[in-house]
Amino acid sequence: SRSLLRRQRKRCLRDRPFQQWWKDYDLGRATREEVVAAISADNGCSQQYASECLDRLIGMFDPFPETCRLIRKLHEGGNGIYALSNMPRDFWARLQQYDIFSCFDGAGISSEEGLSKPDPAFFDVLAERYDLEPCRTLFVDDKTSNTYVARALGYYVCTFVPDAERCGKIIDILSAQI
Repeated sequence: SRSLLRRQRKRCLRDRPFQQWWKDYDLGRATREEVVAAISADNGCSQQYASECLDRLIGMFDPFPETCRLIRKLHEGGNGIYALSNMPRDFWARLQQYDIFSCFDGAGISSEEGLSKPDPAFFDVLAERYDLEPCRTLFVDDKTSNTYVARALGYYVCTFVPDAERCGKIIDILSAQI
């Protein structure tokens, strides 16, 4: 039981292509029921079990304390903070329950926009909506495929893992370059 959940979580965290059904879920083109059926078929388990695993996966998406401290510090310093995320609607609904999102000035979520990273058009949606200039914006992401595209579009970039050292690096980058 735990092995299916671990495989799905690892798949979410790795920088590699997802199955088409998950991409469609991220883009808001697949329903939860369709994703549950796909998980069930791919893993040879019941749909009930697949649904429970999906619920547990959603429940694992909690804010990291170091990242929350960084976001609050940046927010208090007057920096604009925006989310650009590949995320199904139900994952986004869960995350918005956390008070840290009150520090954000805006968001582009793949399931709401019908676009996902690393598509340059998705970056453009956020930049145009919030009048962001790439040459004055730091793009932070955990996947190099996304930071590669952002750099090509003119953003400052930081490939990020949520730990104190990387949080400090972001402060250094903002202080020195932007």
